[in-house]
Amino acid sequence: MREKLRVHPYSGNAILVFLMIGLALQRTPIAYANAIRRAARQTGSVLLQYPVYGGVMGVMKGTGPASMIAKAFLTIASPAMLPLWSFLSSLIITLLVPSAGGHWAVQGPFVLPAALDLHASVPRTAMGVAMAENVSNMLQPFWAVPIVAIAGIRIQRVWGTRRFSSPCRW
Repeated sequence: MREKLRVHPYSGNAILVFLMIGLALQRTPIAYANAIRRAARQTGSVLLQYPVYGGVMGVMKGTGPASMIAKAFLTIASPAMLPLWSFLSSLIITLLVPSAGGHWAVQGPFVLPAALDLHASVPRTAMGVAMAENVSNMLQPFWAVPIVAIAGIRIQRVWGTRRFSSPCRW
C-alpha cells in the first residue's frame, strides 16, 4: 500500500509571520533590510534570502512548474533511466528551490510514485534527486553561512561568486 507524501500545511506560516512582524516594526522594506544587515553583519543579506526561497518553493509547488519539469522527465523515463532523469530534473528544479527540504517537498511527490509505478529502484531515484541537490550546494554554499558568522570573516572568503564581478579584497 502506497502512502501519500505530505507537507505540513503550516510549515511556512512561521516564516511568514516573523517576516510580516519584522516589516511592520521597521515600517519599510529597506529599513527592515538595513536592520537585519546591522544585526547580522556578516550574513544579513543572505538571511533575507531564506524567506524568499520559502516563497519561491510555495509558488513552484502551488502553481505547478516544478511538477511540469519533473513529469516531463518522468514521461520519457524507463526503470533503468529513472534515476538519471530524476537527477537531471532535480538540477533544473534546484536552481529555483535551493533548500534541500523544500526541494524534496517539491520533487519527492513525483519521483517516488514514478519509481514505484515503473518498478525502478526507489533508493537510486531518491539519490538522483539528492545528488543534484548537492551539486547545487557546491555552486551556492548556504551551509557555510553559520561557519562564516562564527569565524567572523567575510562571506566572500568562502563564497567565491563575488570574485567574478569585482576584485575580492580579503
